[in-house]
Amino acid sequence: MIGLTLLTACGGPRESRTAPAAPLAVRLSTNETLIGRPFTLRATVEASAETQIAWPTPGAPRAIWIRNSREDRSEGQHTREWELIALRPGVFTVWTGAVHVVRADGSTASYDVPRLDIAVRTTIGETNSEPRDIAGLERWPDAPLKRLLTALGAVAALALLAALIALALRRRKVSAPAPAELPPHERAMQALRALRARGIPQADGIEAYYVELSAIVRRYLEDAFSLRAPEQTTEEFIRAATTSNRLTLDHQQLVIAFLEQSDLVKFARHLPAPTDMEAALAAAERLVSETMPRPTPNPAPTPSSPA
Repeated sequence: MIGLTLLTACGGPRESRTAPAAPLAVRLSTNETLIGRPFTLRATVEASAETQIAWPTPGAPRAIWIRNSREDRSEGQHTREWELIALRPGVFTVWTGAVHVVRADGSTASYDVPRLDIAVRTTIGETNSEPRDIAGLERWPDAPLKRLLTALGAVAALALLAALIALALRRRKVSAPAPAELPPHERAMQALRALRARGIPQADGIEAYYVELSAIVRRYLEDAFSLRAPEQTTEEFIRAATTSNRLTLDHQQLVIAFLEQSDLVKFARHLPAPTDMEAALAAAERLVSETMPRPTPNPAPTPSSPA
């Protein structure tokens, strides 16, 4: 077992409008595991029950995946535990980023988490047993039976070939050109219009609303600007967006505010007002409409000279 505790003295808040906040404690159940064997990551923040916490997502894409997670709130503490599973051998970073705190009085703070690595091993090749020889082979049937089986195999192969040819000819007759794929901004606007048509959700549908809205924006930015949004944490994606020369500063700030609000809803149980949800949808529509490609104006016709 390994345990790491990040106190305010060694990793205090990056931004805060009040006095220093309580410490952050982080524990990884092991620093070495096998492929397919679950292990746990546990983080605790000492804070009041009204405090909202946004946790960075642990794991490493294609190597460490989240199997399960749960969150507990007790008197003076917020605890989040993830059950993780390793899928590839190697040494991987399990957790990076920052924990964002929103207190009851509206003040905020962010705490950098310690970098946690885990070594993943495989059990293949760890046995000392010698390879065994192939067991005795069965004898092939005698000549008459062998000829019969050969003939049946040839008939089956010819039937399969005839069926494949007939299928290819049928498809050739009825095939039509596939419809052109919509550009990223049109797909995004269609999805946003469908979301708006469903209306502002009730309390039990707020999280699903923000999950879908965030997915639409992330997929649009990935397709339109080559930002690998779905494979990155929010903090990693914000860092990539703010360094992209294809987004203006105004649009970068719009993306940051939108994704931070989405994370507060998804991970910190923040309940926004209906006006906030409408503003989030409007911000997404504005981002798409202002960053979509502009049509190229047709050149004005050259006036003909008089005869």
